Amino acid sequence: MDEHFSEDSFESDREIHLDIARLNYEEKDYEATYKCLTSVLDSDPWNLEARELRALAAKHLHNPSYDWKVDAEFLIEAEPHCACPYFILIDNYLSHGHFRDALLLARAATLRVYHTDPELGKLKALCAKLQRTEINFLVKLPTEVLCTIFKLLPFKTRLNCITVSKRWRNTLIKIPDIWDTIDFGRTYNEDSIILALNTYSAWSAVRKLCIPAFNRSIGALMHHKFQCIRQLDITRSDQHLDDLVFVLCMREIGQSWQEVSFSWNVEARVFFAAAAHFCPNLEKVTVSYYGQRYIGSRNIEKDVLKELDPSLGFDRVVPVKTLVMDHSIFDSLAVRSIVPRCIALQDLVMKYAISFSPGEAFFQSMATLPTLHSISIQQHGDNRSYVDRYREDPTDLCILLRENPPETLDISQCRLTRETVKAIIEAMRRGTFKRYNSEFRMDIEEDRTRLRMLSRLDLSETQVYIRREMELAYQVALYAHEYDQGVLGFPWYSGVF
Repeated sequence: MDEHFSEDSFESDREIHLDIARLNYEEKDYEATYKCLTSVLDSDPWNLEARELRALAAKHLHNPSYDWKVDAEFLIEAEPHCACPYFILIDNYLSHGHFRDALLLARAATLRVYHTDPELGKLKALCAKLQRTEINFLVKLPTEVLCTIFKLLPFKTRLNCITVSKRWRNTLIKIPDIWDTIDFGRTYNEDSIILALNTYSAWSAVRKLCIPAFNRSIGALMHHKFQCIRQLDITRSDQHLDDLVFVLCMREIGQSWQEVSFSWNVEARVFFAAAAHFCPNLEKVTVSYYGQRYIGSRNIEKDVLKELDPSLGFDRVVPVKTLVMDHSIFDSLAVRSIVPRCIALQDLVMKYAISFSPGEAFFQSMATLPTLHSISIQQHGDNRSYVDRYREDPTDLCILLRENPPETLDISQCRLTRETVKAIIEAMRRGTFKRYNSEFRMDIEEDRTRLRMLSRLDLSETQVYIRREMELAYQVALYAHEYDQGVLGFPWYSGVF
């Protein structure tokens, strides 16, 4: 008797909760509807009416914690020939951007639902509509895939993607990792850069920044506390940068810098002197298109640091391990100021090595560096204005090779005369020498002998001169043929190049 009464009371409670849920659903109180139906399904999981109504309520809530896909799949499994559960699951797929799954389910549903179901016509119409719909799958990609794609895009392309759709805009703005690399290029004016820095400082923590350097942009970096920058590139600038302003920037945000690239707009002596105080994590410096700026100022770095803080010393060293010289030259003042500070330098890379100048004793000054591991001299093309200064006079480099040779000397991409290569071979008695697409151990006599033989057979310098003369003759022939056809025709030139 008591058990029968208990079952009847549970049944009545379920009916009461179900009636309350219907009323809440009609009043569009979907949160209360979902909770009432959850209590019903806890006691009776096979109540299909309650499960269907709960799925509809969860659909209106748009809350990821309410998984109405499970209810829809349960209903389809329980009633595979009824159209209503298919509508619910198709809506779930479309809300998550799974268009293909929704289309396949709609096609299958039109074959499963009984022809007597009043909703079958609507289901077929929905299937036909989905088949006619042209979907931009790129816009509908999942957020995780979009983030991966956005990170691989150039900076300007990412900016254009913000205007594609609201979803892309929200994704780009709300995920900070997408903006950890910012490259302004050369096309932006000052006001655009300042405005952009104001925006990006609120969006994310920038790790790599390539920016045209001028006083206002450097001031904006300090103002917005860009203290997470790891790589800074300020080579793309056509304006002179005030040394004191840049040193102030180094003091404020330079603690995190690991790689810095600068050009003629920054005084190298000032940079290395300030980096010794304010950039403890600096590992790599690239100097591009740098030449002598202060002809009459012999102590510019001391003047700037004293103006900033008179208590700062001038004998501190820089923790730089890699120095890249790209189309750059250090005069004697810069050599005497910078090289003693780079006591931890391990790798030196020189591109279009115009700093390989005997008069400045650049390599000779590096003979005192105890950790110098490798030197790479790269020079491409035939622009002789960069190479005439050192092609035939390796005296400075030979002094370094005799006193403190590095473990690796790579001149495989540099054109030198035979006499220059021979002088380098005689000066270098240990370490690895890279030349002629091979490696030679200079402490092994067999390798040294083989290297001497290859240097005698080296025709690269002769080939350079021959090719230059032939190209000049070819240009003259074309010019003459254009203005006086048939007078200076050299038909054999047409097959040379």
